[in-house]
Amino acid sequence: MWEEIQGRFNLQEEWHKAVIFKQLGSLWRAGKSRLVSQVRAAKTAAERLKLKPSNVPSIQVWNTWVRSKTTSSFTEISNRYRELRKNQIPHTTSRKGMIRLAYDMKKKESRPKKSE
Repeated sequence: MWEEIQGRFNLQEEWHKAVIFKQLGSLWRAGKSRLVSQVRAAKTAAERLKLKPSNVPSIQVWNTWVRSKTTSSFTEISNRYRELRKNQIPHTTSRKGMIRLAYDMKKKESRPKKSE
């Protein structure tokens, strides 16, 4: 696979390979996640069948995958992780990190205040 990518693009450095495969993995997971969301939103089997990508070899393989993504256990786990992701706090410490930020805040507090 890497040789085919190198043949199409001018990628010589070793770090190119790591970056490309990291991005490929991210795109693969995002596409799969979108497809699962569409499958879960579809109400009928006919609607789900219309969502079948062209690279899936047979309808039987597709139906097996759809069944695995619509089971109650999968839905329960998926909903639990959705709730966990909703409760995440965004990173707001800039590029310093927590230790340097705390140090700077203490340093700022210890400065004598100007009298008015």
